[in-house]
Amino acid sequence: MNRFPSLEEIYGSDKVELFTVVRNPYDRAISEYYCKFAGYFGPDKENPRVMNRWIRQMISGLKKKKHHHYVNQVEYVYDEDGKQIIQYVLKFEDNLHIKFHKLMNKFNLAIYLPLKEEDAINARNLGAKLSQKNLDKNSIQAINNYAHLDFKNFGYDMM
Repeated sequence: MNRFPSLEEIYGSDKVELFTVVRNPYDRAISEYYCKFAGYFGPDKENPRVMNRWIRQMISGLKKKKHHHYVNQVEYVYDEDGKQIIQYVLKFEDNLHIKFHKLMNKFNLAIYLPLKEEDAINARNLGAKLSQKNLDKNSIQAINNYAHLDFKNFGYDMM
């Protein structure tokens, strides 16, 4: 696992409560493909073969430490000893706006998650057509192998 700074190092105390948002590993890999910062920038972007090849190469690069943008989500939520250090884990695809709003209310914070239609800074391009159903068996296996702890710890089903 990657070594991230301790809560004490970041906040000066370990008496903080943190939240994060996790995402289905298949959707996350496809989102990474479309990412305007670290994704695929070549031709024929809506071709499933191109996407599958890129996903497998990206995951292969992770093993060689050539791609640092796509870190397993468990590495943010758990420390080196397997202790959960982020108390609130929300799922991107599980009523995120509602659950985020409830969490902010719990802490009396007037923070709202904008709808994608209102603030599409990092939203997927409307022309993006590829989805989980376009993943081939080799890409599915690569994602399953790489993100197995994300599937296990966050309750996502493998294909």
